[in-house]
Amino acid sequence: MSYLNRYFICLFVTFVFAGALFQSSKVLAEPPSPWNVRCAEVEGKNLCEMVQRISVAKTGQRVAEFSIGSPDEGGTSKAVIMLPLGILVQEKVIMKIDDNKPVSFKIKYCVPGGCLSNLTLKKTVIDNLKRGNKVLVTARGAANQPINIEMSLKGFTKNYKSL
Repeated sequence: MSYLNRYFICLFVTFVFAGALFQSSKVLAEPPSPWNVRCAEVEGKNLCEMVQRISVAKTGQRVAEFSIGSPDEGGTSKAVIMLPLGILVQEKVIMKIDDNKPVSFKIKYCVPGGCLSNLTLKKTVIDNLKRGNKVLVTARGAANQPINIEMSLKGFTKNYKSL
């Protein structure tokens, strides 16, 4: 099975069956890191991803989620970013790691839980994430106002190595 097929199977399993499938999975990264590594067996292979979920403190409602899969032989990783509903999908989303050059991407589609984009993170971006302190993701809201979502990179390197 190709890497791309494994990736899409993993994403499907993650976003459709995540509650049931990962409820019994072993969490490899414990707080204080905001990143969790979760693994599941798919077609006889152990597939892992690291995930950071940003939620509203009072309600626990998800605002955003960033998941990154195992790197390929060239150091490239597939990732999925889920952002809240109500963003302008025709506008590019900007991801900035500390003071590094911003990376832009488009939203692919929206579902009732949020709007998703599939990304390929090159080794240089992964290296910036490993060295960084925070990621700032900026989308545009329906009134064209910026919606900024900040994610911590604390524990990123340790958890990425465990993939």
